[in-house]
Parts: sequence; C-alpha cells; structure tokens
Amino acid sequence: MMEWIRQTLVPINYAKNFVNLRNKNINSMLMVKAKEGVSVNELTDEATMVLRAARRLQPDQIANFSINQASLLTQGFQAVFVGINLGGWVIGGFSILVGGLGIANIMFVSVRERTNQIGIQKALGAKKFFILQQFLVESILLSLIGGILGIIMIMLGTVGINYIYELDIHLTLSNAILALVISGVIGVVAGYAPASAAAKMNPVEAIGFSFG
Repeated sequence: MMEWIRQTLVPINYAKNFVNLRNKNINSMLMVKAKEGVSVNELTDEATMVLRAARRLQPDQIANFSINQASLLTQGFQAVFVGINLGGWVIGGFSILVGGLGIANIMFVSVRERTNQIGIQKALGAKKFFILQQFLVESILLSLIGGILGIIMIMLGTVGINYIYELDIHLTLSNAILALVISGVIGVVAGYAPASAAAKMNPVEAIGFSFG
C-alpha cells in the first residue's frame, strides 16, 4: 500500500500555540528567506546566531542543528546535469550528421532535376558565383527551417514538462540563437558540394544532358 507524506507549513508564532517547539522529539524545520539586499552569507550567519541563542548553546559547544541552502541541492544535481548535457551533445551530433547528409542528398537531387535551368542561366551569362549562391541559399533555408521546427518542438516540450511536473524549465534566447547559427553552418557545409557541382557545369553539356 502506498504511503502519503503530508506536510503543513504554518507561521512559527502560530505553531507555538499548540506545539512545544522545544520538545527534542519534534523534528522541526524552519524555512527562511532573506530580505532584499541581504546576502546568503549574512542570512546564514544571523540564522546561526539566532538558533544558537534559542538553544542556549555556549560559544565552545558544537551546534546541534544544521543550516541547508537551496544552492547545495543544486550543486548535488550538477553531476546529473553534466551527464544529461553530454548525452544531449552526443545525440545532437548524430542528428546534425544525419540531417547534413539528408540536406546534401536533397541538394544533389535538386541540381540534377534543374540541370536544364542551370544550363540556360549559364548560357545567358550567369556567373559561377551566382549559381553557387543560388543553391547555397536554398540549402541554408532548408537547414534553418529544420532548426526552427526543432526549436518549436523543444519549446512545446518544455511547456508540457512544466505543466505536468510544475517545474520552471525554459529555452533561453542564447540557446535558440546558437541552434540557428549551427543550422546555418550545416546548411553551408551540406550544400557546398552540390552548389559547387552546379556552378562548374558546362552550359552546352547541361542543356544537352537535359534533352538527352
């Protein structure tokens, strides 16, 4: 059978009316929040002095209480977050590799299907840089669209996780910008070879290949 642990938080002055807070059998816990402008160290020192005075401890006596900070809990999870972050980079690296190969394949198919158009453009005087730029822009746009869709999926996922588990996870602007920059770089790398092949085509051979 499942056991439920229930906690009730009440002001300490109200709790004194029906609970003997000096009873050693009571495992009491105080939650303290510093005022604005008060550092964590100052709060810790003051809380230590107040608790020692309340428990009538002499200066040479060891404290029979402990003071925990929220930052200590965060530090305990740092190793877990490092592992998750490393796993994310590994999975992201494989995704980038597969996505880059997919974009390169799409661009090679696009170049082959538009061989006639490339030949006509070059016959009319289009420079290699124009053809190269044309396919590179297309490759970058394909990669950026994939990056934007990925960001939208992550945002929807964080909203769902926050709603279900009542957490405060969010995607930062710097991470979104980094994702778009990486997507753009992948678009350039994946699309350069097909774009270069298109730019180096002979216009006569390109037109003849399309009719052949």
